[in-house]
Amino acid sequence: MEGLVNICLWLAAAYLLVGLIFYLVCLVRGMQTIDPDTVGAPVSFRLIIAPGVIILWPALVGKWRTKKPSE
Repeated sequence: MEGLVNICLWLAAAYLLVGLIFYLVCLVRGMQTIDPDTVGAPVSFRLIIAPGVIILWPALVGKWRTKKPSE
């Protein structure tokens, strides 16, 4: 049972790590593609959305891939 718990914790940690990496990439490049209104947003806004972006990164990847920069 302990092995199963360890596997679940490692998977959760990996998921959050990928989410954190996506968040950092998204700050640099993707946020203005996903939502053009975020261009020039203050640092406080970027900190507020961090938990949501980290948790919901699979949905945001899908949205980022389907959007074009000109939309």
